[in-house]
Amino acid sequence: MHSILHFKKILTLSVFFIFCLSSFAQQTNYWEQVVSPYIQKSSQATTFKNYYTYQLDTEAFKTALKNSPHRFSNQKSTVEIVFPSFNGELESFRIYETEVLSSALAEKFPSIKTYIGVSTKNRETKLNFSLTPQGVFGMLVQNQQTLFVNPFSAENEIYMVFNKKQAKQEFTDKMLCEADDIMEQTNLGTSYDNVPSLVDNSTLKRYRLALACSSSYSNFHLAQASVPETASNQVKLSAVLAAMVVTINRVNFIYERDVAVTLQLVANNEDLIQLDAQTDPYSDTGNDININQAQIDAAIGNSSYDIGHVFNTGGGGAASFQSVCNPQFKAAAYTGLPNPVGDPFDVDYVAHEIGHQFGGSHTFNNECGGARSSFTAVEPGSGSTIMAYAGICPQNVQNNSDAYFHIASVFQMQNFISTGGGLFCAESIDITNTPPSIDVPLQNYTLPVNTPFYLDVTASDADGDELTYTWEQLDNETDSPQPPLPLNIGGPNFRSLSPTTNSIRYFPNLNSVVNNFNQTWEVLPAIGRQMEFAVLVRDNNLEAGQNVFDTTNLTFINSSAFEVTSQSESDIIWEVGETETITWNVANTNQAPVNSNLVDILLSTNSGQDFDLVLASNVPNTGSVDVTVPDVFGPACRVMVRASDHIFFNVNTANFSINSDGQLECEEVANTTPVSIPEGLGQNDPGPAATSVISIDESLIIESISVSLDITHTYIQDLGILLIGPNTENVTLFNRNCLNQGGIAVEFSDFGSPIPDTCPDPLAGTFQPATGNLNQWVGTNAQGDWTLQLQDFWNEDTGQLNSWSIEVCASSLSTINLEANRFSIIPNPNTGRFQINFKSLSSSNLTGQLFDLQGKLIQNIQLRPGVLRQSVQLENLQNGMYLFKVIDGQNSFVEKLLIR
Repeated sequence: MHSILHFKKILTLSVFFIFCLSSFAQQTNYWEQVVSPYIQKSSQATTFKNYYTYQLDTEAFKTALKNSPHRFSNQKSTVEIVFPSFNGELESFRIYETEVLSSALAEKFPSIKTYIGVSTKNRETKLNFSLTPQGVFGMLVQNQQTLFVNPFSAENEIYMVFNKKQAKQEFTDKMLCEADDIMEQTNLGTSYDNVPSLVDNSTLKRYRLALACSSSYSNFHLAQASVPETASNQVKLSAVLAAMVVTINRVNFIYERDVAVTLQLVANNEDLIQLDAQTDPYSDTGNDININQAQIDAAIGNSSYDIGHVFNTGGGGAASFQSVCNPQFKAAAYTGLPNPVGDPFDVDYVAHEIGHQFGGSHTFNNECGGARSSFTAVEPGSGSTIMAYAGICPQNVQNNSDAYFHIASVFQMQNFISTGGGLFCAESIDITNTPPSIDVPLQNYTLPVNTPFYLDVTASDADGDELTYTWEQLDNETDSPQPPLPLNIGGPNFRSLSPTTNSIRYFPNLNSVVNNFNQTWEVLPAIGRQMEFAVLVRDNNLEAGQNVFDTTNLTFINSSAFEVTSQSESDIIWEVGETETITWNVANTNQAPVNSNLVDILLSTNSGQDFDLVLASNVPNTGSVDVTVPDVFGPACRVMVRASDHIFFNVNTANFSINSDGQLECEEVANTTPVSIPEGLGQNDPGPAATSVISIDESLIIESISVSLDITHTYIQDLGILLIGPNTENVTLFNRNCLNQGGIAVEFSDFGSPIPDTCPDPLAGTFQPATGNLNQWVGTNAQGDWTLQLQDFWNEDTGQLNSWSIEVCASSLSTINLEANRFSIIPNPNTGRFQINFKSLSSSNLTGQLFDLQGKLIQNIQLRPGVLRQSVQLENLQNGMYLFKVIDGQNSFVEKLLIR
């Protein structure tokens, strides 16, 4: 057994969290959203740009939790509580109590409890929280999103709710890698074909954790909890232990899901908490790793625990590799930060160092001072998963780790737990959860270079659990440059992405393909090479996670790229029922060794978000096909040509329109006068608003609208951008998204993609507004002044609006004559039953069409001609905004319809 140390160090950490506010009306008897004057004055408010705040009736909350069953009591919980959730809502969860504290420790500290829960309306949403004397510390996870609920002001029972994906967390000083990476490792080799299954034996492994801390760690948390020096030792120990529990509870959430491991604090863990600096044996340095084993053994005995660790306030962490259960090294590990709280501590450091103790090695491919592991260098750059060095190993993929393990780490750790040294001391707990299964084994493929591809898997779960998927590259060669280049002949070209409920992953991501921009950490090869990918399917069960995996090998051959060559101009308009030709470069894909003879032609009407309309299927892969234009409303269309029996595809390079009435016209109006954006007055203190106006003189009834911006700014996350229409209605285009990108060159359209969590620099492409829909103006007159309002919410960074434009697609004025009260829907909003009032000017039959806001035709409705008062009953519609169009001969009219 080698006791090699693995260090992650930083000297200064500054954390800035963001969360976009939204309206919120729901209330309960114990959570209430608040905005109070004293919150604005809190120093903590200066480190969070956007967040929700709630006030909690703590006693009522505790009462609601009283009868929560223990997780392994074989009792189905009937306890439901509400908790702040995503999008400013309170959500109901079914709750179980968990056992982070051993029973003996829990008896001594009854005010510290931990819980897990699952949403009663969406099983994908999981809740994990700690209830302590200092308040409630909660974490919610839902499909690549993590939400935190933490005390803001314990005295006033105020809580802060923020989304991790929108948090800005910067390291102002970088780590120093002081040790070579792991010497004793599981060699992943070049294939996973001969390794055992992963976490699939319906067993949870529980390890007894002896967690010590230095007096500086204790003093930090005593100050955070406002515990006076005169307080009793019991009160002080409770406050420090509560902080430890919050961290371990969050760590357990990850370990239970990914490797079916849980940690439980030992019965006399309070004996390991240092309160007095005069008698504290720890030094808050890397030397604590050498001290901790002897200290814990002396305090509670070597046989009393399975894994040991110490928290301090130093600048990093170190751990002995594969040390769990080893009596010589099982406590040789420490983690420290000056601010030992939150995910920067819990995930980036604690989960990472404990990962070393369970046999996980580093996964980043950057050299980083010699800390790279040649066996598991499967993530480009700094990497982004727990065992990588996100934010501290330039060039960085992102600033902080995502809270999950790469499949390479899962494989290493599970081998250690199930067949290695970690097998000998664990308590095995049988669970009722059965593992998921992959129903169709993956194939290997050959495809041309410079060609996008997608990977998909069919999996199922006997328990009906909500499955999540990660597709990750396994190539670990270390002789290729990072960030990855198209000409790299080995190593990782594609970053890992957080688990998602979507089984498909596009390489690079579909938004990049559609918007024709290159991602730094998703790079298609431009030279012949091999790549190996694995899919890990997690079932996310609350008892403990089970998973399954499979792999595929891709061979890229030197050839021209498979690409769509038609519809390359944005002024193209298709007419319904006409024949159009799609062309593409076959790139020899219909010959050996690719041998893909058939393709499908797919249509997107929302700028490439979804390609859910089939124009043609299983047509010969010859480079050309004629298609009939469907009767759909499509102001922002894209075409995908995709192999029918393969994984490669490509998309045409520009949006085009489908004119469902034959009368659609588009007009773009621009303002090219630069406008300076005043910097913010301080942190969260916006500067004066900059405005720019575009006047549209022509009377046009809007059928679709988009807005293009060209902005230069040194930190675009500081910006809020609002579009105000002639009728004073407004839409928030940009709400302090992204991070420190240096500009915005974006078209905003309801048919675009959501603004990404990881933004290119500059931010470029077609995206949806941050809040609201531009389609709220559909059916209104575009004539008048449109105002763009820009504000900077932070000092130090400045910029300017270079230019902007509005494109309105509308039925032409010559065919539309809107009279007062010509077309109305009563009542509106309604439940799907309403009356249409319409005065026709022709003898033609009238047709009604219902569209969703993405332009998809939902239903055709035949209407009577003439003066119309007709009742309509729509069935099985989800609540939300729709567009109702009446076609009267050559004229058409649109009204918004709100279903509630």
